[in-house]
Amino acid sequence: MSLEQTFQRPNYEQVVKKARDLLEEYCIEEPPVDVFALAEREGLSVIEAKFEDGRIAGLIDVPEERVIVNQDDAAPRQAFTVAHELGHWVLHRAKLLESPELSIQYRAGYLEQNEAWEKEANAFAAELLVPRTWLPSYEHLPIEKIAQIFGVSKEVIGYRFTRT
Repeated sequence: MSLEQTFQRPNYEQVVKKARDLLEEYCIEEPPVDVFALAEREGLSVIEAKFEDGRIAGLIDVPEERVIVNQDDAAPRQAFTVAHELGHWVLHRAKLLESPELSIQYRAGYLEQNEAWEKEANAFAAELLVPRTWLPSYEHLPIEKIAQIFGVSKEVIGYRFTRT
């Protein structure tokens, strides 16, 4: 079975469950989620680096058990990148070991064969950083304030409120 056949359709239900299970395992019940510490608790070191290619937000090096994030990105972007790469660690580790070249997250222009896989990692990151079940307690606040509380961008909060 090819990688394209393996990742044709995102399995959002499973992805959300895995993110929630991770939060529950570490007794995380309120924002902000310290995704850097969470990644380390899951066995990944997180380091910052300068990328010559400005499209790269980060990558996961599965054999070395580390996430590398773009040092030029703002803290909320780095947090989402770490959560995204942790999603790959939790959801796709075996496939990454087989095909390590798939570990780079580009800001735009996902490889067609990899789109469902990237959507799964993004959904995992969104649920991990901003669990949908936590949002009702904050929906009376302005988006900017909610983003600050959760340690994510306004775009992530907007996405969480507009997507089911």
